[in-house]
Amino acid sequence: TALRGQMYDWYLDVNASLYGTRKGCEPLHPYYNMHTKQVELMNTTLNTYKGLTVKAEVYNREGNIIWEHTLPTDAPVNDVKTLFAVPEMKEVTGVYFLKLSLFDKNQQELTDNIYWLTTTPKDYSTLNALPKAHLNKEIAFEKRDGLYEGTITLATDKAISFFNRIKVFDRSTGKRILPVHYSDNYITLMPGDKKTVVFSFRTDLPKEQILIRVEGWNNSDE
Repeated sequence: TALRGQMYDWYLDVNASLYGTRKGCEPLHPYYNMHTKQVELMNTTLNTYKGLTVKAEVYNREGNIIWEHTLPTDAPVNDVKTLFAVPEMKEVTGVYFLKLSLFDKNQQELTDNIYWLTTTPKDYSTLNALPKAHLNKEIAFEKRDGLYEGTITLATDKAISFFNRIKVFDRSTGKRILPVHYSDNYITLMPGDKKTVVFSFRTDLPKEQILIRVEGWNNSDE
């Protein structure tokens, strides 16, 4: 119950660890081994994937790429493959970010994975020094057979938009509408990134009384 309580609460409000756990359990998953400082590719399926590409990008807090590496690779069946090392970032003090992206043979992105790293162990206080980010939001949803379904597309341009949490409210009372099912949440975007989230929920409220908000760590326009 302690683990489950980190994923959702009594009111069925979902916490960030659910999405972290889901990301870590992807059957085809690029990840950073924080012990060996290596990027690895895990394939827990019974299929071999050929013609893949793994791309690693390291960003400083200003949103600039300070290191990147791309490697074509395969993913052997039911295996973990060590790909390449991520060097020490000597030009950074405090928090920085590592983004891993996995592409198929047609260079279509299959998944990405973002790490918050720091040169000062257990000290992430420099997250407070992130520049303000302008987050563009496109929201569309409709009600069908008593169920609201929709999408929200988030995009940022010049700055990192950190830890964005989507919430749904009753506009007239300010109370949360729960539960809401999201395909993703607590989203961090690197400069130029765009992500679409699918969501659904049930309520008797009319559409005009529903408010969808995105609360981010460093957004300038909440």
